[in-house]
Amino acid sequence: MPYVEAAVTIFVALALAWLADLITGRRDLPGFVIVALTGAAGGAFLALRVFSLATIDSWLWPMGAGIGAVAAIVLYFLFRKQR
Repeated sequence: MPYVEAAVTIFVALALAWLADLITGRRDLPGFVIVALTGAAGGAFLALRVFSLATIDSWLWPMGAGIGAVAAIVLYFLFRKQR
């Protein structure tokens, strides 16, 4: 199962987006999904390429992706446009 790390990373990002939408009650799930997946991609890029902490077959980069998704969701909640 060579791509299990990527599948778990996508599932975690989607679960975090759903949880953030559920907690805030804003009914903005598509926005949270886009932000979570973008943050996860950024976190994975930082772990794999910038800081060289992990290789693609380790479980360290999905944790970095999860941290990036959480950070992006928090920043989206803080700085999104209010009506």
